[in-house]
Amino acid sequence: MPQPAIFDVDGQVFTNFPTWLDIGNIKRIAIITSLSMTVKYGSLGSGGVVVINTFSGPPTPESHSKKYLGNSEFYDGDAVGMDVIRNNWPEYKKSLYASTSLGMAKSQYIKWSEKYGGAPYFVLDTQDFFATEMNDPEFAQQIVNEHYSEFQNNPVLLKALAYQYEVQGERKKANDIYKEIFLLRPHYAQSYLDMARSYRDLGQFNQAAAIHARYNYLLDEGFMEADIQSVQEIMSTEFNNLLSMENVLVERQLKNESNLEKPLKKGTRLVFEWNDGEAEFELQFVSPVGQSHFWKHTLQDNGDLIEREKKYGFSTMEVTIDEDLPGTWVVNAKYLGNKSLTPTFLKATIYSDYGSDKQQKEVKLFALQLKEVNQKLFSVSNAKGVALN
Repeated sequence: MPQPAIFDVDGQVFTNFPTWLDIGNIKRIAIITSLSMTVKYGSLGSGGVVVINTFSGPPTPESHSKKYLGNSEFYDGDAVGMDVIRNNWPEYKKSLYASTSLGMAKSQYIKWSEKYGGAPYFVLDTQDFFATEMNDPEFAQQIVNEHYSEFQNNPVLLKALAYQYEVQGERKKANDIYKEIFLLRPHYAQSYLDMARSYRDLGQFNQAAAIHARYNYLLDEGFMEADIQSVQEIMSTEFNNLLSMENVLVERQLKNESNLEKPLKKGTRLVFEWNDGEAEFELQFVSPVGQSHFWKHTLQDNGDLIEREKKYGFSTMEVTIDEDLPGTWVVNAKYLGNKSLTPTFLKATIYSDYGSDKQQKEVKLFALQLKEVNQKLFSVSNAKGVALN
């Protein structure tokens, strides 16, 4: 069977015809069939390449809306796997994961706690180990209780703990932590977003909607400011999805156009959050054809965004998988550090079939600590019925 041609639109590659393209915006079309000219596209280019240059530059259709905000290039496979990350774990963590029984693991914990017991990240590591690897949530909670004074009044640490509870399925505990953070940061947009998500996880849909409605009221009355470039779109997306999927009715009078309902997003949606606003990192999204797109959370590349995050109080971004490229996508991250020597916790929420009656989500958590190394986080398919990895 002949190999179909692919389409290169302003440097971005598509296996299907870009139907979103405005014909009036096309500046030049070229058809390449020469092997020497298509070699950079690999086997995908064996059927030829239709190169399209536009007057406006790189395409920005709605399916790309949560802009990759960076240059695109072909992935060279440099991301390291979990084996490299494990090799760089602290010694206490290596010894815990080498334990062959619960008793041995507890002995290792007692041994290392003499040295690291006062370190919050030791508490986070050991809590997660006993909750997930040893299936002993009671002992895991005992560890937290004994050292909770290290977490109180520290929203960065509390967020990391809440993330862990979410991944572990401890939704009520996560909700309690988010309430604490809310009291510490009552004027942060992220506080409202986290509380609404947490109540939704608990099945308290009306309470989740009330949080959104309260946030919108504060915006309307001028008690809070909206960042319509970033977090406000995420808030609107989640509010509209909540109202649609859970059949929640809310009376509201909205004055700001940024709060008005928009068409529901559909497809595969990825939402990223991080516990430390000072963290710098790069996210890499590798398409099924091997093309990579970057989103950079660095002062050098995205200083305006980081300034808005601090002003409006949020630490989240979203990406909608391009439906024009079905197949498996790979998500990698390169950690560049924060203002301390502590790790940054990056939470990824993966929504499949978003906006449909089959909508599902999975939460993953990554402790970013190894610097300047591209690390594979996970892979995901936007084809229906394919499991997440």
